[in-house]
Amino acid sequence: MQIRGELSFDELRKLYQQIRQDLGVKRSKALNEKHLKLYQLVRERGGPVKGKGSVKFWKEVMEDWNNSECKNWKGAKIAYVRLIKKLTGEYLRRK
Repeated sequence: MQIRGELSFDELRKLYQQIRQDLGVKRSKALNEKHLKLYQLVRERGGPVKGKGSVKFWKEVMEDWNNSECKNWKGAKIAYVRLIKKLTGEYLRRK
């Protein structure tokens, strides 16, 4: 895109969105202590369990995490998966 003269609002917005897309910038909430506690709880237990025993593992994590947003063990697992995805994405963008 070449810029010649003044930009209209729509052109400026389109340019801004293109730059954000090219840089891989996404709107997201900042990590906080709740995320750190979840990460530590899972790591203390040796990482996420796959297969037999995984439900028990996530139920224990959920109980220890004591997060009001989690209504069942799947909530804790989903929160952890999203956290790892976010951490991995931020790490890769900084490289």
